Amino acid sequence: MSVFVSYLRRAPVRDHAGRRIGVVKDLVVHQGATLPEIEGVVVKRPRDLIYIPFQELEEVERGDVRLRLDEERLRPSPPPEDQLFLLRDLLDAQVVDTTGAKVVRVNDIVLTTKGDHLLVSGLDIGPWGLMRRMGWARLFAGLVRILGLKVPEGIVSWDNVAPFDKDPSMVQLTVAQDKLVRMHPADLAEIIEEMGHQQRQRLYEGLSDAQLADLIEESDPDMQTSILTELEPERAADVLEEMEPDEAADVLQDLPDAEAEALIELMTPDEAAEVRQLLTYEEDTAGAMMTTSYLSVSDDWTVQQAVDWFRVQEPDVEIMAYFYLTDKAGKLSGVVSVRRILLAQPTVRMQDLSPPVLYSANADSSSREVTELISRYNLTALPVEDAHGKLVGVISVHDVLDRLLEPDEE
Repeated sequence: MSVFVSYLRRAPVRDHAGRRIGVVKDLVVHQGATLPEIEGVVVKRPRDLIYIPFQELEEVERGDVRLRLDEERLRPSPPPEDQLFLLRDLLDAQVVDTTGAKVVRVNDIVLTTKGDHLLVSGLDIGPWGLMRRMGWARLFAGLVRILGLKVPEGIVSWDNVAPFDKDPSMVQLTVAQDKLVRMHPADLAEIIEEMGHQQRQRLYEGLSDAQLADLIEESDPDMQTSILTELEPERAADVLEEMEPDEAADVLQDLPDAEAEALIELMTPDEAAEVRQLLTYEEDTAGAMMTTSYLSVSDDWTVQQAVDWFRVQEPDVEIMAYFYLTDKAGKLSGVVSVRRILLAQPTVRMQDLSPPVLYSANADSSSREVTELISRYNLTALPVEDAHGKLVGVISVHDVLDRLLEPDEE
């Protein structure tokens, strides 16, 4: 049997003899269970509030609560202080629907009987819950029927919900943190904008540095800065190291110079050097758009040498579709797609697989020039050279799309 909490709000509470002793003020939830369990009921009497444990309840039905004992035999106690109250803490709260990856508001709560237990089984986030709360459910049902409308129920199973707490105790209610952690970074990035500072802090604690790096990369610039500054400096530096160098540089560029430099100082020397180099380029240039995370080998290597190097090094780079070739002076001399390498004989030199025409940009080229090159020649990535022709980075088509999709500053 299921019952909506809205029908229990201010419902009469009667003792075993049927005498009314008060009305339902709230329901107390036992924390830690997969499905939250009702532990007791807070009853408002004419002169006080009392707490009655769930085992003292004989029947909980729509609009009516009956006790096992007569009022004279009750041993009421004051309401507990550090527990979760359904009406006070969950009704009207914001929750994350982890199926729909969105923030919704709780209009009603579904309780389900299982044996001798009463459990929170779902939340109503739709208009029906709101109508029930306002006492307009019958009127609304009549209008829906007359007008021939289809209004969805809006019930979300508790398994698909991660609550946003009104107080810190809420976080311990379920495995909500785990559900948020398992969400795609792009979905989570939209949700954290609705969170308060303390809520985000608890979420960050449940994310690994790599997950937090992905989250920052998927967030908008303002939120990226907020996340980074809300972390302890040492952890912020660790997260920056997990990010692609160009993404880390973009985030640091939005921080005050002193704060950015302090974080860079906490990074490993190699990672710090890459980020510092990227920060030297002017905004809206190829240098500012490029990444230093790509595959590069000597142009006199054979296919077998390149493949062996890749297998031993197992490089974790952003641009994986191409091997960029350089001569002994480090100058860009060619590019070979992974597809061509897979089809080539092991003894073929990498330089022999490179196309005769090589398109590239200078580090000082404008973002407009980069966009035109990638668009005109239908490129998925564009190598970037310095003033001396040395390979210094690569721009992917995704970097260009991100730049084009950035909102205009007002």
